[in-house]
Formats: sequence, C-alpha cells, structure tokens
Amino acid sequence: MWSLFTDIKHFRSEKKIFLLLPVGLSIVFGSIVLIWNVQINTTFDKPTLVRIFYDGDYNGTGIDFKTDGSYIFNNSSLGLSEYRYGTYKINDNTIVIDQKNLEKVVLTNKLEIRTDTVAYLDHSVAHKYVYQIDKSGEILVNATIFRLIVDNRNKYFVINKKH
Repeated sequence: MWSLFTDIKHFRSEKKIFLLLPVGLSIVFGSIVLIWNVQINTTFDKPTLVRIFYDGDYNGTGIDFKTDGSYIFNNSSLGLSEYRYGTYKINDNTIVIDQKNLEKVVLTNKLEIRTDTVAYLDHSVAHKYVYQIDKSGEILVNATIFRLIVDNRNKYFVINKKH
C-alpha cells in the first residue's frame, strides 16, 4: 500500500507514466495469482464420488474422483505434492481413467474396486481396495494397491436417479 501511494504521489508531481509501471505490474501479477488460486480451489472443492489412497511411509499417492467425471491425482513425498488432472468413466466397480501412466504409480488406465477380508486374531473385517487391472481384468503384479477412503457412489447415483 505504501508503494502504491508513493508511486501515485510521484506520478502526480512528475506526470511520467512509467512511474506507475511497478504498481501496474503488481496489480496484473496479483490478479493472475488470485484468479489462478480461485480456479484451483474450485477444482478441489467439487464433490467427491470416490477417493483412494496409498500410504507409503514418507510418501503417499491419492486419487480424488469428482462427481463431474474429473479426477485429481496427488503424489506426495516429504511434504511436497505434485498434482495431475484428468477425466474418468466409472461403471459399477470399474474406473477407466484417461491416462495409462501416472507418475509411474498408476501403470494402467483401468482400476477396479474389490472387497477383501482381513483376518484378525478374533475376527475378520471386509475392506475395499482399488486394484490396477489389465485388459482381461487380472490384477497387475507388483502394482500399487489403494485403499478406498471415500465411496459416495450410492449417494450420488441415488440422487441422479431421482431427477
């Protein structure tokens, strides 16, 4: 603010347009950053249909599938994150994404939600996982297996069937 008032004061006294250049550039760059931030937050704030995550100690990978057919892929390590965006189609438990290789973590464009039972000493619990599969539906060997964190498919599909 101080710089703005100082530059305007100098412009009024000297009437040289280049004195407003720093203020003008600051306003332009600030506006670009603000617009970019709003666009990113709008993308992140879309409702989630399915969210999956892999926790690898100091790193992690997640995919947030939004209800509008887009996804956000987040690959993080030591507090730094890299995001990639794309589109997908879902049919029952099969998710087909638009890319075949996401950061060497997702090696195929087909993912499948499956329920597996985990046996404990005194009981067993069914958990949902997301596996990477090939064209014939076989699970890829040594590929990352994701945990299903959020599953709003029933909620979303019920809402859409009412309309």
